[in-house]
Amino acid sequence: MKSLRLGLIAALLTTMPAVMAADNDLAHRLQVLEDKEAIRILLLNYGRYVDDRNWQAFADLFADDGGSWNGGMGVATGSEAIIKMMTDTIGTTNAGASGGLSNLHLLTNEIIEVNGDTATALSKWAFVMTAEGTGPDVVYIGRYNDKLVREDGEWKFKERVVAGDVMRTNAVESLNAAE
Repeated sequence: MKSLRLGLIAALLTTMPAVMAADNDLAHRLQVLEDKEAIRILLLNYGRYVDDRNWQAFADLFADDGGSWNGGMGVATGSEAIIKMMTDTIGTTNAGASGGLSNLHLLTNEIIEVNGDTATALSKWAFVMTAEGTGPDVVYIGRYNDKLVREDGEWKFKERVVAGDVMRTNAVESLNAAE
């Protein structure tokens, strides 16, 4: 009987590291899933804040330590520069709020890779405007290439590179006519 108890204790002691490793693996996998969901919300808030022209909330999505936006309107690093660039190039009111042609961003197809407190994301976007008399009109389609960092427990853009892949030929005229 004593040898049976010793055998059971030995078996438990040899399997304990595997059980602990499985628990750690499960905790790690859960953390990665939670991080990916938090990053998805960051990506969606980006589009929401652009459409709302809420430039302070938009700038707050970027890292305090040199977060940068790089796209067709230029490059801006830091909260103040990002707010200034967006205000100067897009304005403070979505035209639809004042009776003009409204616009919005559709965001999709995100691929997110998490590595501790840093991550990368690739996602697609479409910029849609109201076309006079015909309903929605897709003006631009593109992608975002992101480098992300966790700051004080929150995911932020360290660098967001915006690329327009497909543009309607008269898109700039449509945008200017909307203002």
